[in-house]
Amino acid sequence: LNEIYNIVQEARARSLLLLFIRHFHELDFESKKNATAIFSYLIKYQPLQDLIVEHPEVLTLLVSGYDTTYAFMYGTMLRDCLRIEKLCKRFI
Repeated sequence: LNEIYNIVQEARARSLLLLFIRHFHELDFESKKNATAIFSYLIKYQPLQDLIVEHPEVLTLLVSGYDTTYAFMYGTMLRDCLRIEKLCKRFI
């Protein structure tokens, strides 16, 4: 449990989720799959949810991803965000 807390804190400090989304188009297919899985796991944690609230452009970037070949990956991350009430409110 302590290891997870450390990972979440480090991901927050380095704005990892923001980097994933901002540079998603630069990743190869396997890396996109990994980034999507990591994003979906980490977004469950409060500090990373707060990061998205502070940077709502992430939600906009996820929506714009629907115009790409990888719409299903962007959609997965967007759905994971919208399952969280405060992120859903921020989106609306």
